[in-house]
Amino acid sequence: SVFVILVWTAGFLWCVARVWDNDIDVPVGIRPPVGMQGEVEPIFVGPWPHAFFTPRGLACGGDGGSLLVAEDYGVYDLVLGDEGGVWRPAEEVRQCLAEAP
Repeated sequence: SVFVILVWTAGFLWCVARVWDNDIDVPVGIRPPVGMQGEVEPIFVGPWPHAFFTPRGLACGGDGGSLLVAEDYGVYDLVLGDEGGVWRPAEEVRQCLAEAP
């Protein structure tokens, strides 16, 4: 029972510390991956295909200029361009999934 009291005390102190310092959970000394220069920039900033879109998977498109984004009930192709990106249904993937459920 002393161990349980110590664990509860440590948890309480951790919660109190978070009130004063929100960065207590952030690891110190994280470095960017090798070869990565500068800041990370988003490749797409725009609306989702629909209001309830929740992405579950991500893969590179076959042509190299698009991303396949999967959700629970659909797969979308995000075609990347100079002016952002355009969402469209991934018909090839949809046909493949229909053939082998």
